[in-house]
Amino acid sequence: MCGIAGTFGFSDIGLTKSMCNKMRYRGPDETGFYSDDKICLGNVRLKIIDLETGKQPMSNEDGSIVVVFNGEIYNFKELRKGLEKNHTFKTKSDTEVIVHLYENLGPSFVKKLDGPFAIALWDSNQKKLILARDRLGIKPLYYFQDGDRLVFASEIKSILEYNGIKGELDCGAIEMLLTFRFVPGERTAIKGVRRLLPGTMMVCGRKMESKTYWKLGLDSCSLSESEITHKTHSILKESVEKRLMSDVPLGTFLSGGLDSSMITAYANNLVDGLKTFTVGFGESGDEFEFARSVADHLGTQHHEIVVRESQIERRFEEIIYLMDEPVMDPAMVPTFFLSKGAKKQVTVALLGEGADELFAGYQGYRIVPPFVPIPKLLGGRAFFNVSSTFPRSEVKNLLGGLREKPFEVFRPYTKAKTDTLNSICMFDISEVLPNYQLLRVDRMTMASAVEGRVPFLDTKLAEFSMTLSGRTKMNLKGGKVVLRKLAKDILPKEVYTSKKRTFFTPVKSWLEGPMSEALSRTVENPNIFSRRKLENLSGSAKSFKDFHKLWILVTTELWYNKFIGDRS
Repeated sequence: MCGIAGTFGFSDIGLTKSMCNKMRYRGPDETGFYSDDKICLGNVRLKIIDLETGKQPMSNEDGSIVVVFNGEIYNFKELRKGLEKNHTFKTKSDTEVIVHLYENLGPSFVKKLDGPFAIALWDSNQKKLILARDRLGIKPLYYFQDGDRLVFASEIKSILEYNGIKGELDCGAIEMLLTFRFVPGERTAIKGVRRLLPGTMMVCGRKMESKTYWKLGLDSCSLSESEITHKTHSILKESVEKRLMSDVPLGTFLSGGLDSSMITAYANNLVDGLKTFTVGFGESGDEFEFARSVADHLGTQHHEIVVRESQIERRFEEIIYLMDEPVMDPAMVPTFFLSKGAKKQVTVALLGEGADELFAGYQGYRIVPPFVPIPKLLGGRAFFNVSSTFPRSEVKNLLGGLREKPFEVFRPYTKAKTDTLNSICMFDISEVLPNYQLLRVDRMTMASAVEGRVPFLDTKLAEFSMTLSGRTKMNLKGGKVVLRKLAKDILPKEVYTSKKRTFFTPVKSWLEGPMSEALSRTVENPNIFSRRKLENLSGSAKSFKDFHKLWILVTTELWYNKFIGDRS
């Protein structure tokens, strides 16, 4: 786990070092750099595997292939056995497997990798740079193209170190943000800065072109209910076992909900003295009681982290800066403090993200129940309207006009050859997960140099989940039917029978308490949104939804001040 950065088409080691310094918290253990006449590669490393000899950049035997890499390759030992016949290995790391695999297979090497990754590989013989991102977008990778020059990095703040970027706000992207809570696709909120999409590779030589090497497919499943449950168990068990690969201490983040409890139960069967961590704010909605019950049932070494308002007041603007994109999921606050507290004892943490998207766990999915024949386009439109944070009329008033057609982002998923519920799950896996949930997990864990691993997002499990019908995933009682059946044998009844709970975030208390000064400051002098609309919402907010809207607007304005306002 680490951060990577570099340049292509020009060599600027000073810029590359500056980009790496901007995200040094991602890899506090080591730095490494490589430069040639048209390339620079940089790495800040958090040591997880091969603590002694795993330094990056790493090269092949003659130094013609050089790689920097963020992530883990879980099948590297298996791959290494096949490569040792023709290659000499100098380390015990997973990184070295990448360079030799590329030597054997060329760009298609990426299809053999199992795990989350963002890779930058330089082939000096062919004068080509290859950028690649894992299938589900667990690890981030951004780039900015300036003619025949390219700048890339794990975080946007690093790319902004390049003098050739103006750092202007993409107002259309902000419109999308207000609709979806994130910016979908390649775009970001800063003009010209792009994401490399999940399952995509960019090959940079005489020209720069992106290629999709993997896409989540659809298939049908003919297994019985018991066979489906057994297969899910087998894949999930294997996934958790793979993610316990580490040369440093590890644990799990445990909320007491179904998803994190299942991951903890599987890990607990494989690790002696498993450490578990829960966060709360000393309020009635905290998860301590639920998590404690599961920890007691499993016999883990459990730790509770209490966050005070004074801590939030001191750190929330830093948290906004660390988020890097204006994707202001309130859960970023507890995730930040949970990671910081856990770091005192572990460097790797397993999390429960991904289960809701794969197995239809969100309450919003009930708007398109699979047992009611709703046309996909109509069902998609209904889900889109219900899940949109701000109505279109409100977006128009806040921004002074409309530029985008956000439903067009969703429309392709309504044409997928599957039922309506799975169409929505596919949208959430492809767009919401990498651009919202996983973005939060990456930034907030890495801010404390903790590697967050997500066993539900194993490629094999994601692919299997999309062979299951909506009726298999959801019934009249709710979603995640398959997981609830699995949980009966390993967890207390109250865990697998309770309704879906979201990460507890007392947004109203924060805006009226530790964030009140920032709220007043933002309402008086906004840079993006209508002052009159902000004043109206601030003065009339009563419901949870009102305060959630206010949170998004205030935090987006604060993000603007740090990433764009300060530059100008």
